[in-house]
Amino acid sequence: MSLLLLTWLLLGSRLGAYLGSGLSLPPPFDTLSAEDLRRAAADLLLGRLNCSATGQEALTLQALRRFGAIPNSCWAAGLSRALCCAVPDMSPCFAEEEGTSSQKCCEEVDVCLLAFEAVLEQATFASCEDFLHCAAPIFGPCVLWSLEADRHFEERFAPRLLQSPKVRCFAIQLAAPPKAEGPPVLGLDVWLLGICLPAVCDEPSLRTSAADLFQSVPLSTITGMRVHHIDHLSSLHIEELLHWSELEMDFGIVGPPNAGTSSLHRSLAALGAHFLGGLDEMPLPVSWLRSEESWQWRCTAPLLPPAKWAKGLGLLRRREVAKVGRQGLVGFRNPKIIYSAACLNNLLFVPGLRIIAMWRDPVDWLWSSLSRAFEGFEESDQEIRRAWSSFAISTKAPTKTQHLQEQGGGLPELSTWRLGVPLSLRAAAPSPALWKLKAAVGQERLLVLPFDRLIASASACFDELLPFLGLPASGSMELLPANVRRRRSRMDLREDALSNGTAELQEFFRSERESAAGLLACAL
Repeated sequence: MSLLLLTWLLLGSRLGAYLGSGLSLPPPFDTLSAEDLRRAAADLLLGRLNCSATGQEALTLQALRRFGAIPNSCWAAGLSRALCCAVPDMSPCFAEEEGTSSQKCCEEVDVCLLAFEAVLEQATFASCEDFLHCAAPIFGPCVLWSLEADRHFEERFAPRLLQSPKVRCFAIQLAAPPKAEGPPVLGLDVWLLGICLPAVCDEPSLRTSAADLFQSVPLSTITGMRVHHIDHLSSLHIEELLHWSELEMDFGIVGPPNAGTSSLHRSLAALGAHFLGGLDEMPLPVSWLRSEESWQWRCTAPLLPPAKWAKGLGLLRRREVAKVGRQGLVGFRNPKIIYSAACLNNLLFVPGLRIIAMWRDPVDWLWSSLSRAFEGFEESDQEIRRAWSSFAISTKAPTKTQHLQEQGGGLPELSTWRLGVPLSLRAAAPSPALWKLKAAVGQERLLVLPFDRLIASASACFDELLPFLGLPASGSMELLPANVRRRRSRMDLREDALSNGTAELQEFFRSERESAAGLLACAL
């Protein structure tokens, strides 16, 4: 029998059931009855928590703090979401005979969470320290989770809690001195946790009272006996979290890069739209796991990003907008998001967010992007022809297509540095991602603009775009060019040295064009 399961059976996951079993509790709790505990639990579910209680009521609350549990809750005796819900079916935490399971405890709403919500709605705490001493030992086990590992909490429970202005959530990074040389190892030297607390708590107050956070969920349990006290940590980092569903954004412009997104950005800004990031792309936060971004672009933005990221952009939460009022149309541009399903999914949590997606003929996009990658360098026309040929050759074995970047050096690194995305057949064909996006948000929240039509007749495209954004029509709206550069190469795709490869690519991308045809707006 595992140590965790033994602890579970000895102390009990539900204190009421434990008392009813006929086993005696140590003094001074031996005077309590199961009825005392049930009454206390019922009061908590109604939001009644008296931190100044005396007599039997005070003793009952002391017992709940001591065992870190509410009757009928999954969590007690040092067990918590942080320990038990990071890995699916963490069987040592659960005992079927106790009526617990991974699904019940990690995926369903626990009575502890319901009581936490009720208490924060009804009770007032003078300071974060007051809450930590009075209530954190009771609620800590169900509102402390393993950051970016407990997806159920982050997808279902954190957004629900953060809807209330009386709740704040935080990321807590714990680090112990590494035992061996080399970088710290996640799970052995570094631990990432999230916790939700009353709004009276902030980052400074949590740092001051950090030891009180771990009364009912001991550090020794979280760290696998590696750290026993807060003073034994080499560092403690705390940041406030938010959820994408809290954010106030109206629209976004997505990729692919080199398909007119900057020009569209500039044109809408001239109409008065406020862009997060100014005239640059909106920067995105990186994973709390701090996974290093490689030179090949990828998005690791977490479901619960840091609040300071939003504040730095001037991005308001919905409840802040309710206080200060609307400040006009708010949007962003980050074309590379089209290549990241995870980042797109995060953004779709923003209520009512509208997406403007650019689409450019794949062969035209590849040629323009290739020319741009070589721009300003002394590579010969022959090098460009050789690179173009590599695209055509790759169409003969599409199941084995490799990105040019995987070859390393030269054009691979150059093209990534200049565009931020791989120059590859897959990057040139975004329609599968656009269809998924349409299925997720619906026709009313997605507008796909074709680059060639936007360039040829901006006014006609703006006639569809402006109503889509809720902006008044502007009779002769012009597209303001941006990032227009003189192309060093004067080669034409019809040249004999290029035409064979071009024809093969045109045929290869026929299905992409047919697929995109069903998405495109702005028909001329």
